[in-house]
Amino acid sequence: MKTILILILSLTTVSVFGQRRFEQFKETDNLIFSYRFKKECFIKRDSPLQLVLHIRNTGKEAVEINFTLDYYWALQHKAESEKVTLCIRPGRVKRGGRADLIFSTENFTNVQLKSEDFSFEIEGLSIEQKENCR
Repeated sequence: MKTILILILSLTTVSVFGQRRFEQFKETDNLIFSYRFKKECFIKRDSPLQLVLHIRNTGKEAVEINFTLDYYWALQHKAESEKVTLCIRPGRVKRGGRADLIFSTENFTNVQLKSEDFSFEIEGLSIEQKENCR
């Protein structure tokens, strides 16, 4: 019984500390934008990193948003994502693959992505109130 308890506690500790938190980088019109980097293939040590967005609607109405991500290296524009369009219900979150919020960073190495010279911004953000999301 004691062995099972120790095993359960160690697995729980690994899963809790293995999770990475999203870092907030923008807040506007009842929307909170956060991000984190994750490995494309978590098993491979040198797997390319991907940018994962997390968007929370804190408002009382559904919103449809459109935007692109612009990537910068040493303050120079180097690349941009395709246009993203999604609808978020009030009090809900959209994140990761199900919402198409994982972005390839193939133009940059993992070392560059971790550098202070790398940055990204949301461009062309449009927010439209909706009655509901389909």
